[in-house]
Amino acid sequence: MPLGGYYYAFGNPNLRPERTTAYEVGAQRQLGDNLRLDMTAYYKDVKDLVEVQNIPAGIGAKSKNFASFRNRDYATIKGVDVGFYMRPVNHFSANVNYSLSYAFGTGSVSNTQRNVAWTASQPPKQTSPLDFDQRHKLAMNLDWRLGKGEGPMWRNLRPFEDTGVNLLFNMASGTPYTPTQIFNEATLAAVSNLPSGPLNSRYGPGTLNMDLKATRGFRTAGLRIEAYLWVLNVLDQRNPIAVYSSSGSAETTNWLSTNEGQGYLETAASRGVDGEALYRLAENDPTNYSNPRLVRFGLRTSF
Repeated sequence: MPLGGYYYAFGNPNLRPERTTAYEVGAQRQLGDNLRLDMTAYYKDVKDLVEVQNIPAGIGAKSKNFASFRNRDYATIKGVDVGFYMRPVNHFSANVNYSLSYAFGTGSVSNTQRNVAWTASQPPKQTSPLDFDQRHKLAMNLDWRLGKGEGPMWRNLRPFEDTGVNLLFNMASGTPYTPTQIFNEATLAAVSNLPSGPLNSRYGPGTLNMDLKATRGFRTAGLRIEAYLWVLNVLDQRNPIAVYSSSGSAETTNWLSTNEGQGYLETAASRGVDGEALYRLAENDPTNYSNPRLVRFGLRTSF
């Protein structure tokens, strides 16, 4: 599959399927009449993951190399999950889940070593955190719900019957990235970077998100219709999902503070251009963040 105008990696029809050996042990404990505790520990050993590799073709100074995919990567994933579950009490139920996990390996995706294969360099021999390694995750779900014929009475009606409100709260630590020396990452001039630390040795900022969903059911013509209001990211949090590798921030590259950046500002000023405003605009990349607040309305039916 071509990855760029200057680089092609040939496919390999002889690739083997990846192999996963998994171990898991769990326990459950009843805490009182309405609460349950679940605990699970797991370990996964994944072999024969696909990675692009530089393949020597021929002997001598005139020999040519090519890149292809091989079963050469492996990964280990381990962690602990803890959950508390409360069954409905007075129309209210809740559950809380916490995960502690570690994901290490020699490559996150099949093109992790793309530059290594392209430059015919020696591939790294040590493991490092994978791109999706996320140390801590916490999820809390709160639900309040009334059934048919339930709720307070008002003028011979029950306005809140068959109504539910659900609140989902998610918090997670950041994912890893490879730190680099400060360079111009925000414009088309960003053509190369120089690592300042080991692969995926630093972690980006964490995320916080809360979703709210309210439903109201009613019956008509023999059908049950449910109207809902669904608000994603209620707090309108700016949750970073990608960061600039030279700063570890989703907002700035810190390039303007370098001598090269100062030179750019002086050149722009001599032309009557606000160089800082233009560069800040380029740095403000919306793809560095997850979706802002999103409100959905809808109807659904069942019969």
